Amino acid sequence: MKLVAASARQCASLRPVFPVEFWRLPLLRAFSTQIDHHRVGFGRYCDLTYAQVLERHPSYCDWISGQTPTSPDFHRLRARKERCNNPGVANYPGFAYKPLLDRLSTSGQEVCQTALPAPKLLGSRPSSKTNLGQNIAIKQPVHDLGAFDLVVLVTQAAKVRKRGERVASRESSSNLEEELTTTCAQRMEEFNSDQLSILAWAFSTMRSKNLPMWRKLSVAVSRSICRFNTGQLANLAVSLAKAGKDDRDVFAAVTAASVKHIQDFSEKDLANTAWAFAAVGRNDHELFEAIAKAAVLRIAEFIPQGLANIVWAFATLGMIDEELFKAVASAACPMIGDFNAQNLSNSVWAFAKLGLDEHVFFEAVAAASLTTIGEFNEQNLANTVWAFAKLGVHHAQLFDSVAAAALPRLRNFKAQELASIVWAFAKVGRIDGEFFDVFATVASPQICNFKPPELSITSWAFATEQNLSNTIWAFAKIGRNDPELFEAVASSVLDRIGEFTRHGLCNVAWAFVEADLASGAAEELLDAIAAHARVMNWTGLSPGHGPQRRGTIEARCAALVLRLVPGASRLCTLIFIHRRSNSSSSKGSMPKLQS
Repeated sequence: MKLVAASARQCASLRPVFPVEFWRLPLLRAFSTQIDHHRVGFGRYCDLTYAQVLERHPSYCDWISGQTPTSPDFHRLRARKERCNNPGVANYPGFAYKPLLDRLSTSGQEVCQTALPAPKLLGSRPSSKTNLGQNIAIKQPVHDLGAFDLVVLVTQAAKVRKRGERVASRESSSNLEEELTTTCAQRMEEFNSDQLSILAWAFSTMRSKNLPMWRKLSVAVSRSICRFNTGQLANLAVSLAKAGKDDRDVFAAVTAASVKHIQDFSEKDLANTAWAFAAVGRNDHELFEAIAKAAVLRIAEFIPQGLANIVWAFATLGMIDEELFKAVASAACPMIGDFNAQNLSNSVWAFAKLGLDEHVFFEAVAAASLTTIGEFNEQNLANTVWAFAKLGVHHAQLFDSVAAAALPRLRNFKAQELASIVWAFAKVGRIDGEFFDVFATVASPQICNFKPPELSITSWAFATEQNLSNTIWAFAKIGRNDPELFEAVASSVLDRIGEFTRHGLCNVAWAFVEADLASGAAEELLDAIAAHARVMNWTGLSPGHGPQRRGTIEARCAALVLRLVPGASRLCTLIFIHRRSNSSSSKGSMPKLQS
């Protein structure tokens, strides 16, 4: 082995030179179409070319084939030997193609039930601690490299970018990436399906913004899509989704090819393909029906991450397949202990998003969450309790654990996460004074970052936090109404009142009526809500129907009522909005929530 390592280091003909640990190299070399004129560079016949060694010393080649070293020199010779024995067959045994995927994530969750950030993908690869940037040495201009060597260099550059390293032999990594991207765009027609799939992964990893390159890649892919295997199809879809390239023609081609060969997809390919289409918001019913049927048949082969990813994809697109979700719930329960925090939260979020209450599954998730609550991040905590509250499942121990885990970290929560978690606690009637006090302190300074739905459900939650009986009367008061938070909410709503829906303003108005705060900001907000409701014709009254003229009997009676009944003016504001709402018809009843 020392001889092999030394010879590899001395090999000057290999362009570019890569570290021995580069695990993709033997895979890619299997698909090389270059002429075998390079010197072997190692061992007994180091001065001969690959073609000469294969022709003159077959016994030596047979011996090489029986060895299992990690040196890329050995792999190249073995690859050429197999190619000679199997002409025209690139993907020979020992070099089975595996999609070059790494764990990804994109963000984009709205409040409560809108799409969660994309979960991590299946198919991560082991990584070495070697600084790859220090090992990229280019012996000739990039544009002179063969198609295969160019793909290898692009892949290596992508790994360097992913690790945040720099290329030692260039002024900067960005210069090399730009040169590689431009060269590949000019020579896109030279690459085969394997190389196109790998290039899509590499350029998405490098976050390339070169539009001409992406257009040419899309054209090349569309032309050769029939030659892609299932792993390459899944890898291609994921790479395009990761790069944010929602190319209609390419995804349509991927759909057609995938549906045709759906039975050949592995469970990982099924989950990753669904993930990719959901990430770009492409709800192709034919494809997802095929994925659901194939997944049900292979449900026992799925690992926890695959189960979580596939239900996340269906829920994100709002596509209900009860047979698939029941199969996932049944398969998940026996292995629930292997689910990590993100798998647990994404799974229950998906079921709750579609309104599918699998009681046994939720109990299993709750039990598993109790033992791993310390591993939950802020988003996992908020989404888990939101899912339970959405389906009306009040697991006391789980909510206690979430409160204990969230309290020290509330300052790290984003606006939508704060809104989701406080909504969940209020929805199930949890009395946790300390939690809501800390929440009020944390939320007040960043209330300007809350979106309208977040503001409305936050104010609703504070108005109902101690009201266990969910009283239907608007005058029923509770014991907690944090003035500082309500002042901040009032100020923010006033600035953006035009952005709120009728339901959202209804929730805000009801909350302020319940809180019964004697403040100028609260009065100003309620007056503004009433005025806005008239302008939008949400009350059934024309804008000209304002307060009664002074001196009329109605006006005098109204003045008397306002003096004798505390909060009557606020109740009138709420009634205005409720008159044409789908809320309960009883005066002062609690409005329906935006879940």
